[in-house]
Amino acid sequence: MIIPCHNSIVSRILFAFFGAGALCATLPGSEAHCQGRLGKITMKRTEQAEAAVVLKALTKGWDLFDDNPDIDFLLFVNESREELYFYPKKELVRKMERSGLIENLDKGGSSVREPYTHYEGHGGEWKEITEVGSIAFRYRITPDGRAFLRNAPELPGRPVRRLRVANPPADTHKKPLKVVTYDKQTVQKMVDEFLQKARAQIEAVFTPNTDIDPGSLSTRRLTCGPKLWRKLESQARLNGLQPGMKLSQHSYTWANGSGRESVRWLEDQPLSATEAPQF
Repeated sequence: MIIPCHNSIVSRILFAFFGAGALCATLPGSEAHCQGRLGKITMKRTEQAEAAVVLKALTKGWDLFDDNPDIDFLLFVNESREELYFYPKKELVRKMERSGLIENLDKGGSSVREPYTHYEGHGGEWKEITEVGSIAFRYRITPDGRAFLRNAPELPGRPVRRLRVANPPADTHKKPLKVVTYDKQTVQKMVDEFLQKARAQIEAVFTPNTDIDPGSLSTRRLTCGPKLWRKLESQARLNGLQPGMKLSQHSYTWANGSGRESVRWLEDQPLSATEAPQF
């Protein structure tokens, strides 16, 4: 329960009338001294107002991200990768967790920051840049947090701040952990090596082999469209390859700064003769 900071009779009456929401916010001249206590955690009036915005954003589907360990604020991002124009301090969010307003459902995952690698190219030169990854928090609002949010408009004496998308997003420039530069000749060498390996694998599949049983299935799997298959079908069947026209479901998840793809084959939903040409 939030306990009012003043001992005056007026503040006690307000607290009894409004409950946790009063918090002496309406007392004249009290802004400089007004604080509230939730459990054993003390919050200033400005912190309470910002905590209410954090809770409101969590109820609207925004998730908290720690994009850079060298900055002191967090980002709110939604499923559309939009950023919220509100950047709560890391210490405030930790204080909200300690006070029981929010609960971290994945403390293990949010304590690990995996490195992230991306590439930038310019004028035939490529850079492989490795940076610290982001941490995605899975916060859930507790019953105490919902009660706090219901009474929140009384804290600063006005409605909770309106949520709006940031444009442009905040600059959270990170210092790279490692940068590897590939000049034009190195890149071309890598491309040539890749093409050589790709050709070797394709040739291994479609090179005529009279020793193979045409009725047996090959352990290799090749994905190609119907036009390419029509050209290669006769030789592929001689080598034991059979067409597999099944639907697959691809799903992508993003956590701790890295993406992961999972594939599930829908064995009970084969492609029909009219659907196959579309692929």
